[in-house]
Amino acid sequence: MLKLDGMATFVAVAESGSISEASRRLNLSKSVVSERLADLEKELGVRLLHRSTRKLSLTEDGTSFLARASAIMRDVEDAAAELAQRRGSLVGPLRISAPVTFGRMLLWLGGMRTRSAPGFQLSWVAVSPPKDFCASSVKAWSCDWIFCSSVI
Repeated sequence: MLKLDGMATFVAVAESGSISEASRRLNLSKSVVSERLADLEKELGVRLLHRSTRKLSLTEDGTSFLARASAIMRDVEDAAAELAQRRGSLVGPLRISAPVTFGRMLLWLGGMRTRSAPGFQLSWVAVSPPKDFCASSVKAWSCDWIFCSSVI
């Protein structure tokens, strides 16, 4: 199975036109970049690059592989960025039990939040008087958060 680091290295070398520049971009030594390229070519069973002391160019197979490898690397980067974005946002249901007066503020805040986080669902159970419902909510564990105005 191909390793993504070899594919990323190949894409960086092909885009920069040099092993030295790709090693700077990837923050790797030139020998590591060369080794990754050799491993990738060995695994694929084809030469991807024509190398000389002064020039680096893609082979026909290298040109073909670059188009697919670039798209794959973009997809991987997009997937990682999506996960990073989701990690910082709210997703899923949140059940809250609160007195009516406090609940109005929750609904307003929840509406603001659900517009910025589409995967977030807020449900609110309004209670009046709060004491009885808060006690039963705690016993039944029917809510994620319970706001009470009196001692349970």
